[in-house]
Amino acid sequence: DGFSNFGWVIPATLSVNAGAGQTIAAGAQADTFVVIAREAHAHDGPGPTLSGIPVTFAIAGGGGSLVQVNAATDANGLARAVYTAGASTGPY
Repeated sequence: DGFSNFGWVIPATLSVNAGAGQTIAAGAQADTFVVIAREAHAHDGPGPTLSGIPVTFAIAGGGGSLVQVNAATDANGLARAVYTAGASTGPY
């Protein structure tokens, strides 16, 4: 429910789980990009995964398209998007 036993919101972290650092040809589809949501536990490492967290994927530059811009994390805390590169070459 997002609240601790003391009544305040437990912060979450969102990090890349798979798909970062890919090199693909212009117009090609990349491997699935996956992020993971976890409870933030700074004192003892990552906390448990969180399901139902809304995630919005966006293209920072270079064009292309995303399948499923808006997603929610699944039972394993994972949200996924698929990127297709734009028609021109360059970093994305």
